Amino acid sequence: MTQQGPRRLWDEAEAAYRWWEDHGRPEITRYGVTVDVNGQRHWLDHP
Repeated sequence: MTQQGPRRLWDEAEAAYRWWEDHGRPEITRYGVTVDVNGQRHWLDHP
């Protein structure tokens, strides 16, 4: 596969899929985002 541009998007997608598999394929209801004056944080199960 050929990838071009500033980011290797296919590699990132594969890494995200592996992370999801490694964490037991968590349901979307277990994810969250916290946004405050310090920025934003993505989390699984707990903020």
